[in-house]
Amino acid sequence: MQNQRPDNSLQPGPGGHGTPAGQLSPTERIARLFTAPGSAFTGLFEARNKPGVIGLALLAVILITSVATILVADTAPVVEMSELVESRMEQSIEGNRSLSAKEKRDALEAARQFSGPPTPLSTVVQTLLTTPLIALLVGLAVLIVGKVMERGEETRIDFLTAVSVSSLSQVVLAVVVLVLAMLQLATDFDFMYLGAPTFLDIADMQLYISSTVLTVSNLVFLLYLSVGTRKVADTDSPAPFAIYLILSALMTSGFGALSTLGM
Repeated sequence: MQNQRPDNSLQPGPGGHGTPAGQLSPTERIARLFTAPGSAFTGLFEARNKPGVIGLALLAVILITSVATILVADTAPVVEMSELVESRMEQSIEGNRSLSAKEKRDALEAARQFSGPPTPLSTVVQTLLTTPLIALLVGLAVLIVGKVMERGEETRIDFLTAVSVSSLSQVVLAVVVLVLAMLQLATDFDFMYLGAPTFLDIADMQLYISSTVLTVSNLVFLLYLSVGTRKVADTDSPAPFAIYLILSALMTSGFGALSTLGM
């Protein structure tokens, strides 16, 4: 006899309002991310509006991230980073003896356009391209981890549910990024472009603070992912958070190694 998972769709939402969790609107789920995070994911599998949840969540992420990026486009850390990248690209082009004078001029012009601060249009286009891709990749991780948590039993977790968890968690991360952008706008401290300290000659304390902010931001995102995974997998195990933490550490180490090798 197969184990039956409880039907979370019939559970009332917090506050005693009696709204079946599976019938929460996309807007209600996003709002509950900040008021009652666990209930934002409750009954998500049974929900018939998962495409709407994903669509609205990704739209919110795109808008919030675009606004955050535009806010800091003219701040000192971004300008310094752009100037540094442009300088290094110019040195590389000028030192390339295989290029003719005309080719060097064309390459320098292209380098200046590439290395400049992001424009509103480029910001929106980049966010439109990357946000759905991230949601799909993270959703795949949620699907795999969720099925592992079922310990081989029949599971009702599907890819659409996993992407819903991923998309909702991205909304929280986008809000964190917006807060960091506002802090950077107010202080000119490198809160948002956290890769800048790696390339600029700055004090160790600023590097430490930026790294700490990056770590805390990632932990918030991973925490929401783990809460969502536990809800859709119907498990109380803390393993999802540990698994996501390990995966994040491996990815960070991998990118760091590639950066060191100059790839």
